[in-house]
Amino acid sequence: MVRTQSPELQRKIVMKRRNIVSLATAASTLTFNTSSANHLGTTTNTQMAAFTSVPARTSKYFAKSAIHKQYFVKSSAATGRQRRSDTIIPTAVNLKSTPGKDEPIDAHDTHPNKRDCDTTTTVTTPSDDTIKEKLTQSFDAQYDASIQIHTLVLGTHPSITSLAKSQYFGFPTNAFWWIVGDCLGFRRDSGLGKSGKPYAFSSYLLYGPEMVLPYEQQVDVFTAHGFALWDLLGSCSRKGSLDVDIKEETPNAIREFCKAHPTIRRIVMANGAKQCTFFNRYFGDWWLSGELKPGEDHQLSQRAFQKWGKKLSFEDASIEVFCMPGVSPAAASISYEMKREAFREFCFDPGLLDYNRLNGCDEDIMKR
Repeated sequence: MVRTQSPELQRKIVMKRRNIVSLATAASTLTFNTSSANHLGTTTNTQMAAFTSVPARTSKYFAKSAIHKQYFVKSSAATGRQRRSDTIIPTAVNLKSTPGKDEPIDAHDTHPNKRDCDTTTTVTTPSDDTIKEKLTQSFDAQYDASIQIHTLVLGTHPSITSLAKSQYFGFPTNAFWWIVGDCLGFRRDSGLGKSGKPYAFSSYLLYGPEMVLPYEQQVDVFTAHGFALWDLLGSCSRKGSLDVDIKEETPNAIREFCKAHPTIRRIVMANGAKQCTFFNRYFGDWWLSGELKPGEDHQLSQRAFQKWGKKLSFEDASIEVFCMPGVSPAAASISYEMKREAFREFCFDPGLLDYNRLNGCDEDIMKR
């Protein structure tokens, strides 16, 4: 005998199932706000997904400063600092050198140097079929002439999107300016794609939409804290934006720039191990001079520059060279939080500590 359920009982069962699904959906999308004052007296408003642990912390050496406040005072417009853009004329470099057998490959990046692409982006770039190889020039070095430089951050060469915008790391989901904002107290953009949906990493950002700065002011905040920004390659030809497709490259005068700014203590490669092969290729003499050493206590840097460790002693080196996880969205095997933590630990924390030291900040601030 087959038992049948009455229409009323069936309706109750369906409603009960719908309620369970609704509760589960609500729980999975639940968010909450946390507010806390940072060292500048501004408020960090972070929206985080429930049930997710997020290390919400600006760099611990991001201390009291008037630099940051001038961009967020509602009663007055932000005033730009004396940021300088210039190009150092290079000396002779061996452009015919070829990479050695032991030049590193980034084992952590399962999709090395893919074209900058993301399903939520607001920027449309030409397809591979319509892109032709052409020689392009990098941007000028960006730094504040009134501030002693402690850290030089290098990109490889501007992508198609960056060239179109005339902006360093211009692709919307490139992690660089999002990381800089988290470490220096601002937000790059709203974090919403063209469809209105937030980027996947937006729930991990430390500052809310009220802390968004225009690009020029982001660069001002960055350089005003003693950081400089340039590209490793001054010119190259390639089809698209992939580092692996770069040809006929010419390096920028990185060594001359560092000589002109002797307070520089670290060079940070922002695009991963492929970028470091170019640095190894064109600055071998610099390595052999003993002035450089791979970033200490950083496995990726040690691996990227291991060929020099077999030949040299770094006792007299004055500049550390770091290989960071690539900031491109193509490096999808490394989470945004991991990239931010690497930059915070090896770029922004030590850089801001140097900034405080070079500018005579209180010891109490430097110990925070």
